[in-house]
Amino acid sequence: MQNKTVSRKKAVHILRRAIQVVCFFLLPSLFLQIFNSLKAVFLFLVHGQGTFAAAVPNLIVLVAATAVTAVAGRFFCGWMCAFGSMGDFLYRIPRLGKKNPRRYLTGADAALKWVKYVLLAAIVVLVWGFQLVSLPSGTNPWDLFGMLVSFGSLPSLATLASGWVPAAVILLAIMLASVLVERFFCRYLCPLGAYFSLISRFRPLAIAKDRKSCGRCSLCTRKCAMGIALGGMDRVRSGECIDCMACTECCPTANAQLDLSEESRNVLVAGSLSCALIAGSYYLGNFAGEKLTAAAAPAAVSDTAQTVSGIAAGLPDGIYTGSGSGFRGETTVSVDVSGGIITNITVDSTNDNQEYMNRASSSVISEILSSQSADVDTVSGATYSSNAVITAVKNALGSGSSSSQTTAAASSQAETQAQTESASSAGGTLSAADGTYTGTGTGLRGETQVTVTVSGGKITDIAVDSYQDDQEFFERASAAIIDEILSEQSVDVDAVSGATYSSNGIRQAVADALNLDFTASAVTQSGHGGGHGGGR
Repeated sequence: MQNKTVSRKKAVHILRRAIQVVCFFLLPSLFLQIFNSLKAVFLFLVHGQGTFAAAVPNLIVLVAATAVTAVAGRFFCGWMCAFGSMGDFLYRIPRLGKKNPRRYLTGADAALKWVKYVLLAAIVVLVWGFQLVSLPSGTNPWDLFGMLVSFGSLPSLATLASGWVPAAVILLAIMLASVLVERFFCRYLCPLGAYFSLISRFRPLAIAKDRKSCGRCSLCTRKCAMGIALGGMDRVRSGECIDCMACTECCPTANAQLDLSEESRNVLVAGSLSCALIAGSYYLGNFAGEKLTAAAAPAAVSDTAQTVSGIAAGLPDGIYTGSGSGFRGETTVSVDVSGGIITNITVDSTNDNQEYMNRASSSVISEILSSQSADVDTVSGATYSSNAVITAVKNALGSGSSSSQTTAAASSQAETQAQTESASSAGGTLSAADGTYTGTGTGLRGETQVTVTVSGGKITDIAVDSYQDDQEFFERASAAIIDEILSEQSVDVDAVSGATYSSNGIRQAVADALNLDFTASAVTQSGHGGGHGGGR
């Protein structure tokens, strides 16, 4: 009986390690997908952001992970999460062969565990709920970790240096801390762990241990990866438990068991089934998202065909190709245009990880078809792949090649555009003398101030001195609006979809500096035209 028990413990240990390794290499960003699913479902239900087709895969993943955790506990954290597995591997490297490794932060452990709950509350209330704070891009160590350990070519050093330095610094700090403190991030900082901890507290399946049968070894407490004081417990109800089964493996009397029956082999069933359900929901969600996006595309085009004059207006019918840069390299798309309407967009090739590209393309393509504009929001957790698709579509319709014979038409269109720009520059309404002027405008959250340089009777430079709007929206607006004003030599340019208030603030500030007439772009409460009003 003793040998049989030992064999079962070894089988559980081997199975868990095998699942950790498989998930680390095949599903390295699943933890990020689940958290982004929580975000996407929250924003869809509370703010109406996104489409139903984009919400379905997120809903499937979130419901499956939540249900499994509520019933069986945090098997995902202990068996599947690649970020947690990284912590396990790092912690054990310097302790190989050491029987009594030194433990850090034991005195502050209980207090520090509250930090992750505070972080979760701040994210849900301030970032997602009231949207008072926006997290700058390139600061999330989860994003960087998920993309670096996924299969595929490594991103260039230029890409990492230009947009990921903060995330890299944070990731390295977490890795160093993980060498010193077991499951450092899981214990103290993980907002997804906080969510799972809350919903797993009343799980029916938990580790049970009869206190009367316990000796004085306290080995289970010393082996617990999450630092739970297991002594004196008949049933482990703590939400901190990640079902790593270290306590059941080390118990010399086999007193600690998963309370499914008296036989520890049932851990094999519970662990395997829990992991299979969560992984299956991920693939099912992606499949459902692709099917719903494909089914919704004709309807989206039909609804907008008669009302939207989009970026394809005036283009001859044909299939246009273009490319954009993602995290790992180039992404190429084909854009079908018929009657001045984009009727279909296909991703022909990509160097990005397929899971990121699938997540990005299913939502971005649907939004582009619906709005007939490439000025759409990126998908959280797949920003680089989203931008690759958006840029590729813009390049396809702006300077991409078409399979139709459109050379003459394109040449004529370019010539007309050049004549218009020349006339605008020559005629114009600018009457300010050469010099430097300052002006202010009002964005969503306060005042925007700019400095405008006029030379030779033309606006030659616009510098933003200060602004109070959210960084991500303001930067999206300023990058396009300033170029448009310089090109048109006029403040009568289109607002950036999804950042209308910030666009109006910049345009008003330039108009104020040069004493020009200004009419704000309308802000609606639906679609991306609503900008900050509807999407922020």
